[in-house]
Amino acid sequence: MPCPEARYNTCHAVSGTSGYCTSQGCEGSADCADGYMCDLTVTPSYCRRPPIGAGKPCTSDADCAGTEATYCNIHLTQKCQVQGCTLSPNNCFTGTVCCDLTAYGVEQYQCVAEGSCAN
Repeated sequence: MPCPEARYNTCHAVSGTSGYCTSQGCEGSADCADGYMCDLTVTPSYCRRPPIGAGKPCTSDADCAGTEATYCNIHLTQKCQVQGCTLSPNNCFTGTVCCDLTAYGVEQYQCVAEGSCAN
């Protein structure tokens, strides 16, 4: 899919045939706009968009379906969270960290707010 805007001229593939327009070569998140963060873990670096659905209010996983944040934290935040992250390297979006909550019955690792995980 072409990305016609000069500032966002790169298509970043998310899966198969879907993706979004962004820019490459950032040196920090200040180089990105609209809440995007600079992903320096890949070459070339690029401005990564926030996960779709993260932070959306929910009462069950069904409320999070069809987004990238498919887990509803009904116990604490009542918001959709990204699951299936990795601890090292932490691949969660800026402001969140990957947390192992399996001791609490949560099946997959979750991206949670920085400072709220005891890993």
